Formats: sequence, structure tokens, C-alpha cells
Amino acid sequence: MAPLPRDLTDLKLAVALVLGVVAGVALSFMVDSDDERLAGMGADLRRLVDSAVELVFILIRGVLQYSPIGVLP
Repeated sequence: MAPLPRDLTDLKLAVALVLGVVAGVALSFMVDSDDERLAGMGADLRRLVDSAVELVFILIRGVLQYSPIGVLP
């Protein structure tokens, strides 16, 4: 199989960024909605995303904390 052109690999990053922005805007509108049911679901989803972000930060902090051990002689 031939390697993909550079433009197609860059396109994947652009799609991911656009999808993230659209999802963030949609979540923001859900939380600020006048409909109580939609606002409640938006608040729950926002708590889930915040928890996932906190988990990623904890994992990155752990990797950075122990990474100097791998480079010691």
C-alpha cells in the first residue's frame, strides 16, 4: 500500500480540531439551555468531560514525574 500524501494526514488533524470545537460549542449551548432536561444532560456531560480531562492531567503528571528515571545512566 502506498503511503498517504502529506495533505491527507494534515487533514485528519484539522477534522479533529473542527470536531472538538463543534462539540464544545454544542455542549455550551446544552448547559445554557432553557429546557431543564437538556440543561441537566449538558451539566452531566460537562462533569464527565471535566473528569476525563482531570484524569488525563493526572496521567501526564505521572509520566513527567517518572520520565527522568528513564534517562539516568
